[in-house]
Amino acid sequence: MMSTADLCDLCNASRFEEVARSASERALRSDRTIVPVRLAKLECRRCGLVSDASVGRAWGADYYREEYRLAQADHQFYTAHGPVSRSALIADWIDHGLREAQATPEGGRRRVLEVGAGAGFLLAEISGRYPDAIVEGFELNDDAARAARMRGFHVTGGSLQALDPGTYDLVIAVAVLEHVPSPTDFLACLHRVLKPGGHLVLVQPTQDVESYDVLFVDHLHHFGTRHLAAYGEKCGFVERLSRVGYECMPNFSLHIWAAERVASQWSWSGPPVRTTCATTAGRIMQDMVTFDRTAAELTAAGRPFAVFGLHEVFALVRAYASTPESRIRCGLTDSPDDPNLQACPFPVLKPEECGQMAVQDVFLTMNKIYYPMASERLGRLGLTSHPVLS
Repeated sequence: MMSTADLCDLCNASRFEEVARSASERALRSDRTIVPVRLAKLECRRCGLVSDASVGRAWGADYYREEYRLAQADHQFYTAHGPVSRSALIADWIDHGLREAQATPEGGRRRVLEVGAGAGFLLAEISGRYPDAIVEGFELNDDAARAARMRGFHVTGGSLQALDPGTYDLVIAVAVLEHVPSPTDFLACLHRVLKPGGHLVLVQPTQDVESYDVLFVDHLHHFGTRHLAAYGEKCGFVERLSRVGYECMPNFSLHIWAAERVASQWSWSGPPVRTTCATTAGRIMQDMVTFDRTAAELTAAGRPFAVFGLHEVFALVRAYASTPESRIRCGLTDSPDDPNLQACPFPVLKPEECGQMAVQDVFLTMNKIYYPMASERLGRLGLTSHPVLS
């Protein structure tokens, strides 16, 4: 049992149990940067919320303002119907949820705020769906905020406390809550800037299902839906909608809350809610051991190998496996000209160009949702697939 945080942010308990730890002083940030720290995740013994041991001492506002690398291009999901942008999928999910919850920002000049607006991709999608709404953003990262402003959006930074109270009809936060040191304080800020009866939309990784975000050292909290519902109750919200999983994003959850009066007292009730954090972390760490063993066997047999997929799962391999990147003959992707891949220490090609590298074996370093499609595609090229995630 260990903790660098005195109390659980949700229930204020003081007893924790370690549920995940990296084998070495290497850990992965969610921007795919490897940092020289040991990953350690702790589970609260009272409520079951899992938090990173760095809560309270790392990843402050200056880190997100200056160091954190936000994508300057919208992520693309590759589907059987062609590529779909991440922001378009999330905007569709939010729109469907708001309509089901009867909370759409239509009519008049209703104001919408996205907290963690990045470079403005979701702002553009939300604006397109609600053309009569005033859509604004809040973003700490200087470069991303500048890019969003260049897209024509009003985006501020600094402190949420500086925003006027009771201003917004709708506040959206996508993949933000897991980054903040105190979700309680953060949600209180969002409650403050909402008009009475206004709505908050949260989208973030969920630990109701397997999610490798538990291996990101800068994800400070890992929620099940029961934990999110408890946070809503604690911070003055009434839950209108809760959904787990959406197209291409099975490990995310959507929550729509209405801002009501904050309760004078709140406490956790019932037994701790167990999430998938411990089992997922243990399984993925074992997957990294298996990757190292298979890579060593291929190398010993004189069989060079490639990796297919150069995003988050490949970042997990770089951080938590021990096979040096120099053993990788090439990387495969459908976007070899992506500027984010220029730093790869090996050639980056499309799978159909793999033959020129004399490669027969390919590790699937991608989300498991793509395994059937990728294996079939590589099989048609006469290549042998090796799934990385079990």
